[in-house]
Amino acid sequence: MDTAMRILISLICLALIISFPGCLSKREVIMGIKLKKSKGKILQLDDNIWETYYQYHDQRGNFQFGELVTGTRNDTIFITGSKIVEKDFILIKEIYYHNIAKYDSIQKKFVKTEDNKITLKEIREYKDGKIIQEKLF
Repeated sequence: MDTAMRILISLICLALIISFPGCLSKREVIMGIKLKKSKGKILQLDDNIWETYYQYHDQRGNFQFGELVTGTRNDTIFITGSKIVEKDFILIKEIYYHNIAKYDSIQKKFVKTEDNKITLKEIREYKDGKIIQEKLF
């Protein structure tokens, strides 16, 4: 397929996405908060890795948190992600393969605030099973 045809198809798809954003999102209740879940894909230019992710927005469209699902180049998986939802927190885990980062995994903990929003509480970076950096918010 030539470049002009790819650009045309991309523009048509973009127009459809902009026109009908609700059809690409699902609704999910997490920690008692009604959220809109939408899937996206982006190219991380540094390592030429396509990352697939989910974004979660509240009913007003305000971004709450994101979840990285996979990161691939060609047929090779470089990143996998998972989400664990507990009663009072969300834990996002990302595992990095093939030494693409200074760490081999990350854990992000999100909590519910008093005003019914989801906020980042801490990030932990691991290398060989040991915490190498921890950030509290």
